[in-house]
Amino acid sequence: MAYILMFAISLFLLWLSSKIKNKAIRVVLTLMSLLLPCVMAALRGLSVGTDTKGYVLSLYQDARNANSYQELVSFSKAVYYSVDHAYLFINYLVAKCGFSFPTLLFVIQCLIVLPIFYAIKLNTKNSKGLIIGMLLFYLTFYNLSLNMVRQSIAIAFVLLGFSLFMNRKEKWSKVLSILLLLIGFGFHDTAIIALPLLVLYCLFVTKKINQKTKQAIFIILSIFAILATVFYSPILNFIGSSGIYPKAIMYMNRFAIMDINYLGAVRNAIILFTVFAMRKNISEKDGNAYFPMFLALINLLFGILSSFIMYIDRIAYYALFIDLLLYVPYIMTKRKKTDWFSLALILFFILQWVIVILINNSNGTLPYVFYK
Repeated sequence: MAYILMFAISLFLLWLSSKIKNKAIRVVLTLMSLLLPCVMAALRGLSVGTDTKGYVLSLYQDARNANSYQELVSFSKAVYYSVDHAYLFINYLVAKCGFSFPTLLFVIQCLIVLPIFYAIKLNTKNSKGLIIGMLLFYLTFYNLSLNMVRQSIAIAFVLLGFSLFMNRKEKWSKVLSILLLLIGFGFHDTAIIALPLLVLYCLFVTKKINQKTKQAIFIILSIFAILATVFYSPILNFIGSSGIYPKAIMYMNRFAIMDINYLGAVRNAIILFTVFAMRKNISEKDGNAYFPMFLALINLLFGILSSFIMYIDRIAYYALFIDLLLYVPYIMTKRKKTDWFSLALILFFILQWVIVILINNSNGTLPYVFYK
């Protein structure tokens, strides 16, 4: 299996780099580790990833044929009902410079892998957490990113923005964090959800509000989240008809289904349990665990909601991966040793990858074939 081999080699190179004292060799090994998944993504055939032969190839071809950038924007707006300027600009730049489609795929994957790598590294601050974080990335995000490329880039920049905001105290870093979130929005409009999430983070970690008040805020927000899940239909209709997000009505009309995602619900519940059970470890970092617990709850609720509305859980991907790739590796490295709990957690995500990717071929990334 090509993916398993790539995951193993990449993680081995990353582990090996942590054992080398020579800085230059460490950098080379780390770059090799990160470039491997990017090269694999670049060399994939059009059948690898459901959207690869769809909008990914289509926008690249139209970027080559467009007489101007504005013409490409107009095409995207007419066909895909959205204008993600950052993504369109990357396509336009690569195409007009005469580079091939695999080159575009390589650039796209670099814009996913590199920000996520640095986000995990900045947050865990040790090689163990970095390796665990990248393992979780490969088991949950990598195959997804071969299909859902625009939002995957957006998620990567949101993760980097959050990690920078959480771990650096300088004013310039806060400004850069917001800029990274806005760049994410430029790749996919769902990234706008990151701004209210950032406000919630500041609310939960500020020392100006006592713990009892934070607990009350957490309970109130949780109740509102549950009510929003119950009354999703009128809320989505309001959001769509008001012009806030017109696609909301389209999702209601075109994609209403009933298909309970049992494995996703279990995954979301496990993340919520992990964050809650290890909340004392998180409190050492930012004062409390209310923020990651609320993200986990949102992710669980939206996962349930996706049983009725396809793709609605994509909005919760930001909450999911902030928890999974920033908080969970941090929690696991805070434990004194690799215990049964941590091992069981990793085994679950391996099992999930086998079921979701290997058996169900979610996102259409199997079989892996080379570009022709």
